[in-house]
Formats: sequence, C-alpha cells, structure tokens
Amino acid sequence: MRALAICVVLCVFSVTSAGAVTFNEADPALVPGGDFSNDFANPTVIGPGFDSSTSARGVNDPADFFVFTAFPPGEQTISFLFEPETPVGPTEFGFNAGGELLVGFEPFTGPFNGTSLGNFQLTFNSLSAETEFLTPIDFEGTLFIAFNFTNGTNISLSVQGPPATIIPLPPGLLLLLMGLLGLGAIRRRRT
Repeated sequence: MRALAICVVLCVFSVTSAGAVTFNEADPALVPGGDFSNDFANPTVIGPGFDSSTSARGVNDPADFFVFTAFPPGEQTISFLFEPETPVGPTEFGFNAGGELLVGFEPFTGPFNGTSLGNFQLTFNSLSAETEFLTPIDFEGTLFIAFNFTNGTNISLSVQGPPATIIPLPPGLLLLLMGLLGLGAIRRRRT
C-alpha cells in the first residue's frame, strides 16, 4: 500500500516541467571562454532546458553562430530581440549598432548562408528592435542561427522559443490510481 502511494506521488511530480533558464554568453559555466562560437562550421549548441539565449558582441567578435537542438517540432513562433548589452547614457547621442540575422534548418556552409530575417539597427533614439520567425509545420526542432554584427559593439541578441510546457496528469490515470488505492484499502480491512 505504501509503495502504491509513493508511485502516485512520483507520477504527479514527474509530469511537471522544471523552469527553463536563459543560456547567457557571459556565463563561463555555460559557455567556456564566455563567448559563443564565431565559426559557422562549429556553432554553439544550445540543448534542452533552455528557453532563451543571450548573445553579445565583443570587440573581436564579428558573428555568433549557434544551433538550438530542442525546440518542439512543428509550427511555432521564435522571437528575437536586439538591444544594447549595457545601458546607453543620456548623452551618448552617437550610439549606433547593428547587424543581420540569418536562420536555417541545416548547418551553415558559410558565414552568410541561411535565410535572412533582415538587418537591424539600434540608435540613441531606437534602443531595441524585435523580429519573429514562424517555423513551418514540418519543422523538426533544430534551428541554426547566425548573428552577423556589422557595426557597433554594445549590442545583444535574445532568442526566445516557445515556453516550456507542463504535461498534465490525464484524469483517467488519476481515477485509476484512486480506484487501486480504494481496492487496496478494502483488501486491507478484510485481512
């Protein structure tokens, strides 16, 4: 009887999802050297457990290449947000940074391959830019992304996939477990 109760508790806790976290380029525990790959043939792999990623340009960082391997398959919206990596002061009127965003479903064969989602430009008067990408219905869950910086160094890209889902316990399974508990209780009273 105790074993059945433990199984019920384990079933309930095993169907909830742990909160996903941001994969941040500046976190040396996640990204050795604190920099995403700038080699199109060897992108930084971002696997399960992360629902977003943050990439920032350094002085010697012309591009960041990465691959998300754990998006759910099927049609979904993936969001991209560009903004300054560090705050822009009230007197930094000359602030200017930008680049191009490329996506693909196969590994890149060059630094500028993939489908362009367009160029973006941040200025003192426009400190953020957003774009979204709708994956096709036959999307298999792996997305290659290239973030090519063209100017400026104070810029970051955040990639946001669909939120992590919580898989509910089916009502029929809960009723079955309650019935088994009841039968166990009746059997215990008779003995």
